[in-house]
This record gives sequence, structure tokens and C-alpha cells, in this order.
Amino acid sequence: MRDFDLGRQFDAVTCLFSAIGFVGGPEGLSAAGRSLATHLAPGGVLIVEPWLKPDVWRPNTRHLLTHDDENVTLARLTMSGIRDERVSTMAMHYLVGTPDGTDYFVEQLDAYLFTDDEMRAGLEDAGLTVEHDPEGLGGRGLWFGTH
Repeated sequence: MRDFDLGRQFDAVTCLFSAIGFVGGPEGLSAAGRSLATHLAPGGVLIVEPWLKPDVWRPNTRHLLTHDDENVTLARLTMSGIRDERVSTMAMHYLVGTPDGTDYFVEQLDAYLFTDDEMRAGLEDAGLTVEHDPEGLGGRGLWFGTH
């Protein structure tokens, strides 16, 4: 997200599901904001769903999701951690059962915990006029940027 060019512009550009947390710190956020804004047509809107804020993140917790139907049984256990004050860590343990057998794998994810001020600054650095909806789609808020 920090450096890409699709060679065209759009009326709407979205960055959902907290993907912005994976750009690194504030410099990465500013770079991603510039890349995303470059793809906005005049009058277009950028919509960014943030990752969690530092005061919301809870290290050393577990979260379990499961799914079961005739084709697959899936369990995902997420173990949360913290690398430093600003980087959340998640060890995602997957157990997948199908008629062909069972697989287990682990995915390690690290996401930066931006404050509201950092989110606003990163998008304003891209030359955008910024508005914030603190509730958003699922309680994490939404950020809107326009030229």
C-alpha cells in the first residue's frame, strides 16, 4: 500500500478490514495515504477502516472462531500479544478438517496501533480533507478523505 500505481483513478478507493495497520508506523501511514490518494479522481473519496487504537488493544487474550459444515470444519484460535507499545501481534492458529484430512498451520501478524491523531495526520499528509466516523462498520470507526 505504501508504493503502488495502478495507472488510473477511481471515484472511490477503499482500505477496509483494518489493512492499514500493516503499513508500519506513521511514515508508512503517510506513504500509504499518498499512494491511495493518487488513485482518487477529482471529487473522489477514500474510505479507510482503521485497526485498533493503542488504548483498546488487549495483549495476552485469546479469541476463537469456528465453522462447521459438511465440507470443512475450521477453528482459528488467535493469541494476542504486543511487541512494543505500538505494535500488536497475533498468532493465528488454524485447524482445518476436510474429508481428505486435517491440516494445522500458524500465521503471525503484526499491526501498528495508530491513534486518531496519527490517522488524521497520515491522511492529511496526502493532501486530503479528512472526516472521521468514530463508530464505522463494526465499532473501529471509518476515515474519509477527499481532495
